[in-house]
Amino acid sequence: MTSSDETESALPKSVTMNLWREAFTASASQLVAILTTFLLAILLTQMLPSDHVGVYYFLYAAVLLFTQISNGIGHAVRKRVSENEGKQSAYFWAGATGVVLYTLAVGALAVGLGWLIETIGISHGVLGYLSPLLISVTFLSILTRGFLEISEMYLSGLGHPGRSNWLGAALPSTLIVLFSGAVLYWSNGGVAELLSMTAASYLICALALLLIARPSLSTPPTSSAMRSILKFARWSIPNSLLNDFYHRFDTLVLGLLVGAVSVGYYDASVRMVTFGFALSWGIGAATSVNVSGRHAQGLPVAPILRDVIEAAALVTFPLVVGVSLVGETLLTGFYGAEYAFAYYYLIGLAGQQVLQGYRVTFEGFFEGMNLPRRNVRASLIAVGVNICTAIPLVLWLGGIGVVISTLIADFARLFVFKHQADSQLETFAIPRLVGVQVLAALAVFVVLYPLIGSLTPTLPMGLAIIALVFVLYFGALAVVSSKVRRVLLGILTRATSWG
Repeated sequence: MTSSDETESALPKSVTMNLWREAFTASASQLVAILTTFLLAILLTQMLPSDHVGVYYFLYAAVLLFTQISNGIGHAVRKRVSENEGKQSAYFWAGATGVVLYTLAVGALAVGLGWLIETIGISHGVLGYLSPLLISVTFLSILTRGFLEISEMYLSGLGHPGRSNWLGAALPSTLIVLFSGAVLYWSNGGVAELLSMTAASYLICALALLLIARPSLSTPPTSSAMRSILKFARWSIPNSLLNDFYHRFDTLVLGLLVGAVSVGYYDASVRMVTFGFALSWGIGAATSVNVSGRHAQGLPVAPILRDVIEAAALVTFPLVVGVSLVGETLLTGFYGAEYAFAYYYLIGLAGQQVLQGYRVTFEGFFEGMNLPRRNVRASLIAVGVNICTAIPLVLWLGGIGVVISTLIADFARLFVFKHQADSQLETFAIPRLVGVQVLAALAVFVVLYPLIGSLTPTLPMGLAIIALVFVLYFGALAVVSSKVRRVLLGILTRATSWG
């Protein structure tokens, strides 16, 4: 991945790390996190009343929302640490200080909310379930997740994005499922106990990350480190907030303008295709760290962007083909006959995973180049396009209009990213391999489509077709040219090389 002069001990680990190994390790951990989150949803629906499930996910959504600022600070920590050799502990403590100050402000809001509920006696909707205990454990979850974000990003910046994601995403999700199952089974716990287990899982994993990263306790957060973190965070925080809003806006529009059924179709489809995003997410995380180190050392970054763009949608292209062929069978097999109407939602959202894969890759690149404002610019345009097109399209086409709006917004974002890459690198040509992937996916669809009608639409058959699509797709890529074979072989070799 790097030339011999880049392996000198003076270079940061972010430069000398194996990019593909870290990307695939992070991707595998993200896949585990997605699977365990899915298992948690099944567990809660089986062991809690539906209203309690709703309260838990409402408060959990609040935790995710209020930790977006901590996430933005974490991105700043990762960027600054990955630029230099050594532990750079001052950046960690500067980020941790920012998280503490922010969380104290959230705590003040929580106290005010508790006082309002007790004084006014609010009983409408989910607010009617809130109590001082629930607000307290939600605050603890926000606090511990904030520290988890900082700890994960710090270890990632040290050149270990794969390992940090196992401890910062896969492990806490797994612990939440295990602890929640134990509480529900042995003590008939409720929402407060579940949120307590969530906070405990975050805390355990944050401590594990710190034990591995070992930031120096004797290095205080200097004023220069604080300014450096703030300079980057003023862009990374808005980008985190914009992306969070972008992902929630569709559900909000569907709920307000169409109804609960469309929201169910949308959410069920998202859960089914999110698995394909794991590889892209891992590539984006590793790209940010590696590009940051290379850019700080004055090393070329254009070849890195070309390579990661080639790999960003390797898995999502065949996913689109698979759900186009047997999406209805999968939906009815997993969720029930009524979800057959979600078929077009599923296809559109699978296509969105392709675009989101390129999005996180470009974001990782510009973050590594110390240009977070470019990510904010692209996110603002995507949000603006989504807001302007979603409501008219929903009123015209119904619920599927929001999916079309999201696709249009994602295309607009990628157009902005491509323009910004051109300006940064003088010119950035979309790699030929991307076009080869599109053609391979189309060829597989054309070959298999005539066969689908003659098969019995069962869930095992649907899963078998998905597996066949992936085999044919990657087989076609390997046959097309020696360039494709070298790229695929290089990815597999680098992903399994621990030297």
